Amino acid sequence: NKRSSEHFSKYFNDAGLKELSDFAKNQQSIGTRKELQKEIEDQMSRGDTLKDIIAYTREEMKKSNISEQTMVGLIWSSVMSSVEWNKKEELVAEQAIKHLKVTRLLSICNGLFSLFSL
Repeated sequence: NKRSSEHFSKYFNDAGLKELSDFAKNQQSIGTRKELQKEIEDQMSRGDTLKDIIAYTREEMKKSNISEQTMVGLIWSSVMSSVEWNKKEELVAEQAIKHLKVTRLLSICNGLFSLFSL
C-alpha cells in the first residue's frame, strides 16, 4: 500500500530526504500518544476496572512501540487531567482536597505503575 507510513518513509529516505521521513514519523507518534492519553482518560471517567485499563495500556505499548517512560508520562497526564483544576492558584490545593478521591487516584496510579514492574 503506497499510503502506508513504511512506504512513505522508504520513499523519502531513498530520495535522500531522511529529515522529512523522521518528521512524519514524529508527527504520527505524537498523534498516537494524544489518542492513547484521551482513551485512558475516557476509561477512568467511565469507571473501567483497573485490570481493564492495565490490559489496554500494555496492549498499546506493544502495538505502538511506546517506551515505559513515555507511558508513565501519559498515565500521569491522564490521571491529572481527569480533574478539572481551578484557574486561581490559591484555590487549587483546597480544590484538590475537596474533589479528589485520593484512594481511587492512588490505586489507579499504583496499579498502572506496577504494570511496568512485571
